[in-house]
Amino acid sequence: MARAEIDVAAPPETVWDVLADPGAYGDWVVGTKVTRADANWPEVGSSLEFRVEIGPVGGGDRTHVVKAEPPRLLVLRAGLQQLGAAAIRLELVAAGGGTHVVMEEDAVEGLVASLRTRVSDAVLKQRGDVALGRLKRLAEARA
Repeated sequence: MARAEIDVAAPPETVWDVLADPGAYGDWVVGTKVTRADANWPEVGSSLEFRVEIGPVGGGDRTHVVKAEPPRLLVLRAGLQQLGAAAIRLELVAAGGGTHVVMEEDAVEGLVASLRTRVSDAVLKQRGDVALGRLKRLAEARA
């Protein structure tokens, strides 16, 4: 499992607003472009369609909301086509007038789960660090 953390100078409600904005996903999730989202995103059971492009490689699938407790917890299941699926947990903790964000990501199904190694976890952590840095920038701009 990969774990990334960051402190954001904005309250949890503002960070949640970024997570609840499907149009913002392409701005903070590395390599991701949202093509369509359910009107009730991020309620439990809702989903968004995405396309991932990293260099010449690309593909699309859906992310489903597994659990949502605004403004403190969002648990997602991201489909990765024939490669499997990943579980993503975003926890927002109020801290000193801001928010401490913890993101955990783990391959849970299919080929990506069977090939999981320390190296793949390290790559996911780096991706998570970049994503949280972008999330921080967006939330602080909204605050």
